Amino acid sequence: AVVSTQSTGDELHKAIDNGYLKPEELVRARAGQKQLFPTGIPECGTDAMRFSLCSFLTMARDMNLDVLRIEGYRKFCNKLWNATKFAKMQLGDQYTPLNKSLIGERPE
Repeated sequence: AVVSTQSTGDELHKAIDNGYLKPEELVRARAGQKQLFPTGIPECGTDAMRFSLCSFLTMARDMNLDVLRIEGYRKFCNKLWNATKFAKMQLGDQYTPLNKSLIGERPE
């Protein structure tokens, strides 16, 4: 199951069934899935997934992909998007950004 789309519990179980787990491991994996994701995995979006993966780069070598953390990043990315839309709306169509070559130069 891909985190960028919503997955129900049944879809998650089918993904495990199509894997390469031994029968005794399959029982444990299903029980763990039911405990961790009783209603499935919520849709998180690719931007939140990218943001999460980038944030994990600063941590240790092992990565524990936490769906709740990714969902939090989804909400953060959504806030950034809405703030940008609001700023563009307030600035109007006539706004032109500052020339990048002028950034860092001080007026004399």
